[in-house]
Amino acid sequence: HATELVVTVEYRRAIAAPAKLIGRGQAGRSTADDGHALVAQLTLWRERVLLPERVVADELLDDLEAVATHGHVDNVALVDTFGVTSPHAIRYYTRRVKQRLDVPLKGSGRTPFARGGDGRAVLGPMLREYLMGEAMHALGVPTTRALAVIATGEDVRRETSLPGAVLVRVASSHIRVGTFQFAAATGDLDLLRALTTHTIARHYPSLASSSTPTLALFEQVLAAQADLVARWMTWGFIHGVLNTDNVTVSGETIDYGPCAFMDRYDQATVFSSIDHGGRYAFGNQPGITQWNLARFAETLLALMAADASVDPEAMVEPASEVLGTFSDVFSERWHAHMLHRVGLDDSADARTLVADLVAMAQAHQLDLTMTVRALVDVADGDTRAWEHAAAG
Repeated sequence: HATELVVTVEYRRAIAAPAKLIGRGQAGRSTADDGHALVAQLTLWRERVLLPERVVADELLDDLEAVATHGHVDNVALVDTFGVTSPHAIRYYTRRVKQRLDVPLKGSGRTPFARGGDGRAVLGPMLREYLMGEAMHALGVPTTRALAVIATGEDVRRETSLPGAVLVRVASSHIRVGTFQFAAATGDLDLLRALTTHTIARHYPSLASSSTPTLALFEQVLAAQADLVARWMTWGFIHGVLNTDNVTVSGETIDYGPCAFMDRYDQATVFSSIDHGGRYAFGNQPGITQWNLARFAETLLALMAADASVDPEAMVEPASEVLGTFSDVFSERWHAHMLHRVGLDDSADARTLVADLVAMAQAHQLDLTMTVRALVDVADGDTRAWEHAAAG
């Protein structure tokens, strides 16, 4: 039997919210400068045990529910908001694991921060996000996941009329580099400090006791992102649109748009139709992630300086030193994950072997996953799968 779960959804504005917020199926009320929120009630139904057996949903949380973001797309800084974290979001705790999660509804309509689109989603891309998230989770790659894809019964107009759907996503949070860029763009240091404090408390609580918590946060996010992208590169995954709005501080993969796993290993592979210059090509993902992290550091310089009681310019060098560690951290994590894939302990010879394997995959345009799988058969004395893989 379906169990009714009534949760409270709260919209809080960051800045420049419209004078009136309208909730679907409910009249809006004025939003004054002190940030009064429109509170709407949503009723969700779950079949069997799709959600944890016991869910606490009896308190409103302080972070943004409909989150405006700001950032860079194709190296162009957008001064107004772009992207919306979660059209309508539900926050809950699970009693079992005490883990706080976001449960946003993607495709449920416009928010106060929408840039002009209808806020709707179509069935095909939502099913893709469901499948990709589950595949990544099964491969051990940190990722947002989909609780459900729900057909709305409505047609959504794109190039043609397509069936509409809503994705119920689950994530440890939707705080991204773009979130920090938006907060920094307001010029409100208190807002930026509140966001940073909340992020540390939510994702890296051990940093709260650091004498330089903001710099430590940057270092932790860099490590998380380096590990994430190393895992992508191990599995031949192309994100497609790796802008600052798609870099989570938690280190989870988010927003499965024009993404893919490569059938033929090629560093120059591009999967997004809008990426004409190859900015987000497979082989560019480590470099563009480091670039995105540089933008993250820029948003934090004033807070880093406040932590150390120095001028912001004095923090450029320490932040740059942390940023400069990205290549080494990424390399170490990539070797660790790649060696694990082929079942080898770490050594200089083993690292040379996996480098040669990847170079061969590039030279012969092999399917890396099928090639590694064929090695298992070779180890068992059957070379047919390897010969097939090598033949392309």
